[in-house]
Amino acid sequence: MPWIGCTPSTSSRPAWLESLEKLEGRFETNDAEREKRLARLLATMDAQRSEHRGQMQASAEQLAALQADFARMAGELAGVASGERDLVRLQASLAENLKILRETQQIDHALHGLTAAIHLLTARHQPAIKESRAA
Repeated sequence: MPWIGCTPSTSSRPAWLESLEKLEGRFETNDAEREKRLARLLATMDAQRSEHRGQMQASAEQLAALQADFARMAGELAGVASGERDLVRLQASLAENLKILRETQQIDHALHGLTAAIHLLTARHQPAIKESRAA
């Protein structure tokens, strides 16, 4: 058992140092690989962040365009509502005019009836008037 004695032999010391150097080399290699993976991960995240920023900007532009379209549509709907109020007013005016026209036609029919009655009465009394003038 070579380790029982506290004094290390010269032949075991280089093996121990060699193992330590190999272990340090592995750690350095792993650290380098980890740094490369981390750098790739950061680059990927940066690319995704840039892409996400571009998509967000495009979405914001589309949202602004949509907002402008909604504002335009609201204005057009207000115009339609105003036109509808005008149409209701015109329909009421038309209904009033039609009512007046019906009343005028009824008065016209009544006047025709009265005129016909006056002609009949005049025709009945006219022979009596002609006889009294002849005498």
